[in-house]
Amino acid sequence: VERSCFGGGKPSEIKEDPKFTSSSCITTSSGENLNLLSSHIVAYHFCQADNAPTCLLPEFVHSISTQMSQAPQLSPYFQLLQSDQTIQARLSLASCNASPSQSLVTGILEPLNTLSSTGKIPASMCIIVVDGLCEAEQHRPDHGDTLASFIASHLQLSLNL
Repeated sequence: VERSCFGGGKPSEIKEDPKFTSSSCITTSSGENLNLLSSHIVAYHFCQADNAPTCLLPEFVHSISTQMSQAPQLSPYFQLLQSDQTIQARLSLASCNASPSQSLVTGILEPLNTLSSTGKIPASMCIIVVDGLCEAEQHRPDHGDTLASFIASHLQLSLNL
């Protein structure tokens, strides 16, 4: 995330640790690969066991939609959100609380699919980083999806759009 547009928008310097040999530390080539990979990050989410809302589906959907609208790679998504009140309403925290699945599908997946199919966003790799899924399990709901199962079920759906 540090090297992505969310970490200041520019790659940080790779620092070599003197206790590692040159064969085990990050090489220039792998550092360049890391910069390339991080340039594809469009959103991130950190689940924290001591911060329950970060482990809940509505907060996850709302958070990543906000970040994706700020990612330079997805500027057409931002423009679409600005002009479409229906999508904005679908991504409101109240709507995300009412139906996180419907908010994800109609507020993020379907609009991105439309933008991609019309050539408004490039058909390149976009990465959403989610850290601490194991911590989210501590806030497992009595019924319904955990954050991990929610992502897994919607990942399959997003591949079929």
